Amino acid sequence: MKAASILNKMRHSAAFELACFPELGSTNAYLAGEARNGAPQWQVVIADRQTEGKGRHQRQWESPPGLGVWFSMLLRPTLPPTRLNLINLYSAYSLATYLESVFRENGIPELSVDLKWPNDLLVRGKKISGILLEGSFTANSIQYVVVGIGINVKHLIADFPPELREKAASLQMFLGKSIDREKLLAGFLDYFYDGYMHYAQDNFSSLAALYTKKVLFLNEKISVSDGSENMTGVFRGISPEGYMLLERNGQQVEITAGDVFGENLHQER
Repeated sequence: MKAASILNKMRHSAAFELACFPELGSTNAYLAGEARNGAPQWQVVIADRQTEGKGRHQRQWESPPGLGVWFSMLLRPTLPPTRLNLINLYSAYSLATYLESVFRENGIPELSVDLKWPNDLLVRGKKISGILLEGSFTANSIQYVVVGIGINVKHLIADFPPELREKAASLQMFLGKSIDREKLLAGFLDYFYDGYMHYAQDNFSSLAALYTKKVLFLNEKISVSDGSENMTGVFRGISPEGYMLLERNGQQVEITAGDVFGENLHQER
């Protein structure tokens, strides 16, 4: 992919600074370094291949060349740190609704994109995209947020490692045809920018309710693992700050991070 070609397809090209690389270790790590050196908001780093792509909890994100859209975007929100997770929810909600518009444009309006808290996107139970936020903040302010996004675009089933073939899918697998990765990314950046400028006006206060409408397992019994502890309860919703509300033993507790497992599935969705 080429930065100039992507910008030529965008309505808000003047707001963005794009850099494309044939290969990077991690777009998030690269852009975090740029952020610490004063890079401006709306800088976007794209790699055709990541050799050290990162998922949540230090997992590796498979990022083969030519098959997906692997990129990171720099934000400098004027939000209190207590509302930082709303940027996480906005990123997931924005990408989900954008991809649904892509399905509609390609004649498959019945396909919906579900959200698995906090930031996985699934279609018919299979993961097509993941998001990883990293940033720097103090008790009083947010210095920067790097939004890392991976979208499986052109994969066929054989392109996934064997252990992921039952869990992952791509846009092409659902659409039945190949789509232009540059056009897809250009459209999403415009869509994300429009929504960000709109929701930022009220500090993203409406995001929890919007996100809740698309989230999986609502009012169902689930397990949440933070890597050291496994908690079971009923998923009751999202707090105004973007955290999971889990009902346990008659009390409602806030979960700030973790992997969600559907109680009836006994596996991560």
